[in-house]
Amino acid sequence: RINQTEVPGLVYLGFGAEELDAADFLGGTVTFQLVSVDGPGQVAVWNNTDAGPAVLAATADGVTAADAFDLLAGSHTHYNWAFTAPGRYAVTFRVRGTLAGGGDASEEVTYTFEVEELTPPVAGDDT
Repeated sequence: RINQTEVPGLVYLGFGAEELDAADFLGGTVTFQLVSVDGPGQVAVWNNTDAGPAVLAATADGVTAADAFDLLAGSHTHYNWAFTAPGRYAVTFRVRGTLAGGGDASEEVTYTFEVEELTPPVAGDDT
């Protein structure tokens, strides 16, 4: 699992659109749309909210148009990630936005993860 909040010594993965200018996009946002996952298990991305977890993308029900979230151009954010099995995952998102001057812009990006099996600590072992 990758945490939404920073934990020293653990991966702290963010989605970034800092290089984009919000004025270039209608609504000032771009959309991250999950396109595909190639891996040994399921993947979920969610945001912790006061009302509980808000799932942004999850493969358990297949990859659909609902597996998408908006991000303000010029910003970045962090979400929780979970993988159901150890192994290598290739997770592809299409980042798209409607240009303020007309037309659309989009690009696909693939994140690769090497997920290791979690081993529980042994009682009395403080290493």
